[in-house]
Amino acid sequence: MLVIERDIYADYYELDDKEKTPVRYRSLSSWGKWEWCLAHCFSARGIGFSWAIPHLPEAMPSNTTIRDYLRASALNLGWLYLVQDLGRSLLSADLFAHEGVGASDTKGGARFLTVYSLGIGALLNIDMPYRAVCAMGMASGCFWTRPHHNRPAVGRWRDAWTLRRFWGRVWHQTFRKPWQSIGQWIAWEVMRALKGSLVSRYVQVYTSFLLSALMHVAAARMADPHRRSCAGTWIFFLMQANGIVAEDVVQWAGKKTGMRESSSLTRFLGRAWVLCWFAWTAPWFFGDIADVGLIRLETFPLSVTRGLWNRQWKM
Repeated sequence: MLVIERDIYADYYELDDKEKTPVRYRSLSSWGKWEWCLAHCFSARGIGFSWAIPHLPEAMPSNTTIRDYLRASALNLGWLYLVQDLGRSLLSADLFAHEGVGASDTKGGARFLTVYSLGIGALLNIDMPYRAVCAMGMASGCFWTRPHHNRPAVGRWRDAWTLRRFWGRVWHQTFRKPWQSIGQWIAWEVMRALKGSLVSRYVQVYTSFLLSALMHVAAARMADPHRRSCAGTWIFFLMQANGIVAEDVVQWAGKKTGMRESSSLTRFLGRAWVLCWFAWTAPWFFGDIADVGLIRLETFPLSVTRGLWNRQWKM
């Protein structure tokens, strides 16, 4: 006979917006239970639930009107479009790299701008569709009608003065919960590491990046089944874990000498470190996805940047 030792819904309850009290699954009506399940299925970050991922991007106030929300969304989408358009135009203008020459073959400023044009494009390809869907939900009133739940998919770049903060706050957190759960199981159940210990922490870090690498390799192989190797992808994601470990050591040593993470100088140096790190490591990953055709320079049918530069308004 199967015996369930605890209520499987006890740790995952919804937070009521008005009273800030737990709304338990078993207390809901039949329709409420369906809504609860659907909300979990489409809430990869746990927004509005007790298991919400920490350090999510800031949201609009709960009393934001639909008109104000849509106006802000339109301005944000317009700004993101201009940034995306500028980056794609720089890449396709042969200013920094040309056909047959990848980001890893460029040097200095050309490499830096190539990598960040691709990187910002990758971020915006995630954030822009999400913001557009949120706006459609608010405008129609059919779904995602709580403005304070429609948090941006990615965080603010100025918060990334360490690699750990970049991957934990700036980059999207869609797979953080499943990857972290697997890492915790390996650390706590398989390796019997103490919660909060260095072993537990780094097992979770390496597990998360290994699973991320596996997912991206699978996507590349589906795009090109005949591709034999995705070594660059494996190297890139493992290097992120190595970088976080090295970063922790430097921070530990810095604290011993009296350096404060909150100081302006420390954060400036940290942001410079993060920018240089990705300029060095990202080409391994971008090279792999470019080889299988997953990088497109022509994103929008209309280009403001090219129109103003050389009268070529269409891509």
